[in-house]
Amino acid sequence: MGIDTDWTRFLAHPAYFLNLDRRPDRLARTAQALAAAGFTNQHRFAAIDGQTADLPAAFASHGITTLGAHDQGFVTSKAKQGCMLSHLAILRHARDLDLPFVHIFEDDISFHRDFARLAPQFLQATPRSADMIYMGAQIEPATGTANRMARLAQTVCAPLGLAAKPHRALGDLGRFPVFCLHAYSLTRTGVAALYDFLTRQEQGVYTVDCMTIDGQRRGTQPYVTRFPILHSVWDARRFPDPGPHRSAERAVRNAGLVYQDADLGSDIGTD
Repeated sequence: MGIDTDWTRFLAHPAYFLNLDRRPDRLARTAQALAAAGFTNQHRFAAIDGQTADLPAAFASHGITTLGAHDQGFVTSKAKQGCMLSHLAILRHARDLDLPFVHIFEDDISFHRDFARLAPQFLQATPRSADMIYMGAQIEPATGTANRMARLAQTVCAPLGLAAKPHRALGDLGRFPVFCLHAYSLTRTGVAALYDFLTRQEQGVYTVDCMTIDGQRRGTQPYVTRFPILHSVWDARRFPDPGPHRSAERAVRNAGLVYQDADLGSDIGTD
């Protein structure tokens, strides 16, 4: 199917956010943030609480019997396991509903102050063949060659007035290896492929965004297969937002248009 770049339809697709039952405060805040950003079809999805869930049974329900022994931070953390299970649960839910397109958020999000202007432009620049969009992410440092190419493109495009909008040639979108799964969108094909990728690794599951970035590193990591999805990362660092949520601590992981809000900290992914 690929990406539909119509902005009104993009906002009307189901937008699920993962939220623990014991965090109603985050529920209200996230619902307000999504509504303010224009998402018109939002749904709370109960996150798996690693502190109370039967974790082995939950993993077994996805056909998973092995945890990645190399990631002891995951093996020993009920909260990180709950985070993985929460993403698996919403992916399976979207797959079972046969949704053509879905947005998935965690409940510590906030949005770039110019989201309403920039996001439609990023969507228009997204390759139609993509099956996954990272609206927010922590981007791995670009190579020297990639940095030089982006600077060259900006030098050429700036006098022509083409640098005012996001563009792939300027390095604003790409298939970069990225951490973080706090704000992503998937086609039907992407949902099925991501669920299968996470549940069918011979060496077991481990920290969810470590699995995805390891797969995106062209399959060079020994623990996972190559990432099977054509993904597009929105890199908004050319369009800085100096808002209060852009703390120095969080800046490195807030390269896109949707941030992990420093005021909230992490909840699902920590003990």
